[in-house]
Amino acid sequence: MSLTDTVRLRRLTGALALCALCAGASAQTTITVRPPPPLPNGEVGVPYSQSLTAIETPIASPTCCTWSVTSGSLGSLNFTFSANNTNARISGTPGAGDAGTLSFTVTATDALILANGKQAYSITIFPQLQITGASLPTGQPGVLYPSITLGATGGTGSYTWSLASGSPPPGLTLNPDGTIGPGTPTKVGTFPFTARVADGITTATLGFSITVAPPPLVLQTTSLPSGEAGAPYSAPLSATGGVPPYNWSAKRLASRPGGKSKYWDYRRSSSSRRNHFNQRRSESHRQHQHIHQQPTTHADSQARPQRY
Repeated sequence: MSLTDTVRLRRLTGALALCALCAGASAQTTITVRPPPPLPNGEVGVPYSQSLTAIETPIASPTCCTWSVTSGSLGSLNFTFSANNTNARISGTPGAGDAGTLSFTVTATDALILANGKQAYSITIFPQLQITGASLPTGQPGVLYPSITLGATGGTGSYTWSLASGSPPPGLTLNPDGTIGPGTPTKVGTFPFTARVADGITTATLGFSITVAPPPLVLQTTSLPSGEAGAPYSAPLSATGGVPPYNWSAKRLASRPGGKSKYWDYRRSSSSRRNHFNQRRSESHRQHQHIHQQPTTHADSQARPQRY
């Protein structure tokens, strides 16, 4: 046998030995793809990222691994890896068409030892989380405000609410379950706030406002009793609504017997909803009233409470 033949024989023997070694390694080595299912859920419009790892046992080959999606679909998500790398990644932002369940199988292959490992996965993609906007009822100070519930759609369906900015009127709070009230507003005004809802994956926000307005100001007294010339005169006035304390005023210009005119002017600030006309000058200073001339037997003065 020539020297050349000897070299060729040794090379062939080495190749056969390597093949035998690889075959033996293939028979003994297993590839496991981790993590085990299930994979974390995703949500439309929310970036998603999940790493996968191939583990060879009992020995690790430097050529592990080549990755592929061998069945199913990842929808809008991407499947990325580097050559001869034990790691791969699922990433991307799910679109509206991905809502539902994405089912697929990934395979990690070691070409040298002819071994591979497979893992079936599914990812649940929830619809986009949104707060449903609606105008909130107007409240009144000192009047019980009914319980209302803010609404949300999409997401996981498990919602926790909080304030992102601002606040409801004093006397009302936004509860973690999305309810506002019941409660009693204590201050008049418009109160804007931004509500935030979280579903365990992401959050959404939306602005709201609640207006607290007093009931209409109404003068309850519509007529006054007649008076008698030369006699003291007193008549109650009352009003409802508005925001106490009231500032009262009454003016009248009319004719007195003989064609001459008389003028009443009544003013008083009070926290009470009731006040009185009183004719006697001696009491006018104590009650902050200003009365000019004597009233006649008819008293149909106009009275109006003013709100401050």
